[in-house]
Amino acid sequence: MLPVAGAVPAKNEKQIIAEVSARLRGRDRAMSFDQLIGWVRTFDERITEANCEKGVMRTDRGVRKCVVVKATVKAKEFHSDDEIELLRVRLSSFLKARTSINSQFKVEIVKFG
Repeated sequence: MLPVAGAVPAKNEKQIIAEVSARLRGRDRAMSFDQLIGWVRTFDERITEANCEKGVMRTDRGVRKCVVVKATVKAKEFHSDDEIELLRVRLSSFLKARTSINSQFKVEIVKFG
């Protein structure tokens, strides 16, 4: 056996996930509406349909381009409008964490039934 010096310890799962997330959030990452729709549909089982389109949103600093994400849910599966609002906020955060740094989303929850 030969002694080894200067080796780098193997990364644990948490470190690998953090590194992959950082690379995916890079500015050069291309993102399609199909990818976004897939993420939205798998985010919560109560989401029955998802749609994305280009849009514009108003912010404190003016108007900017964004992606309008519409998620359709069955109203009967929620106890209150506050629960639906919480889903909207959580979905917004989920998408923001998985896309490039300057991506802006306007998430709308559409109820039916």
